[in-house]
Amino acid sequence: MKIKVRYTPNHNTIKLMIGIIIKRDLRKQFFKSKIEGQLILIKKLFSISGIENILLGYNFISITKNNINKWNGIKSKAIEIIMEHIILGIYNGYIKKNRKDKYNNIDRLVICVIENKIRPLINIDGGELEYIKYGKGILYIKLNGSCLNCLYKNVTLEKFIKGKMKKYISEIKCVIIIK
Repeated sequence: MKIKVRYTPNHNTIKLMIGIIIKRDLRKQFFKSKIEGQLILIKKLFSISGIENILLGYNFISITKNNINKWNGIKSKAIEIIMEHIILGIYNGYIKKNRKDKYNNIDRLVICVIENKIRPLINIDGGELEYIKYGKGILYIKLNGSCLNCLYKNVTLEKFIKGKMKKYISEIKCVIIIK
């Protein structure tokens, strides 16, 4: 699961494709001026300076900012909040699995963390990370691209990949690189 940013004709609004279907009764517009009684996710998003309104759509969240603030800080904070909310929902079983989905909740959670927290940073240096499998506390991954023969591969694994995975998924005890 990866959150994809789509820019809209309104330069103050972005559409975040979240990869899950939002329940019909939650699909609506929220305004910062009417924060009382709103969902936890919406309250957290409104805590970001500059956000004026939020639309929960079928499989997306549209966020509109004011004219003063810039997107660079707002966008990354919003994605972080949404990502953590989705992870919590998967972890606690609130987000239901698609019938065609071959992965269980832990697999989906691992893939979500890889795609949104680890892969983008690995990609910056020309590397790639592939999810192989998870079982009994052990995550199996494959590193490709510039990571394949990198001198810092073990540092990346120990300090970055394991750290990020353990931050979001306490069940992970070990990460093993498959060749």
